[in-house]
Amino acid sequence: AIAAKCKVFGMTVYGIDLVKREVEAVDRMLEPEEMHTILGDLDFLIVVVPNTLQTYRMIDTTVLSAMKRTAFLINLGRGEVIDEDALIDSLKKERIAGAALDTFRKEPLPPDHPFWEMHNIIITPHIGGFSDLYVEQVLPIFKENLRRFLLGERRNLINLFER
Repeated sequence: AIAAKCKVFGMTVYGIDLVKREVEAVDRMLEPEEMHTILGDLDFLIVVVPNTLQTYRMIDTTVLSAMKRTAFLINLGRGEVIDEDALIDSLKKERIAGAALDTFRKEPLPPDHPFWEMHNIIITPHIGGFSDLYVEQVLPIFKENLRRFLLGERRNLINLFER
């Protein structure tokens, strides 16, 4: 859905996924290990991944250093995928233009967190996934997962992510 919205604005959209597949509105699909080949071309790096062993702190100093100084990081996924110390350092030194964060390592974001004092960051209260259709989209998945769970199925749940 994010890719389709980006295309409305004429953006070239790269997708990064473990499974290389065709996705409508994605111009080029890459595997995670290929991410570094495009970081220097991106104006926006939008992160929507879950928190897993493979994604924990995947946006680190190496990734942030490879981005353009005019680029923005947007995290709508999970706070744990961002190395917050590396991001703070990059924002303070203006190695990237800015960030918009909807999730954080610790939520709610503590009042004394450095992000609150930074001029090049937008903070939202973990609402990026909500829409008018949220309940209609989530309720059928919840009901089916509950049915499966009550039948003793623990590994065949919809959208199950192993940590």
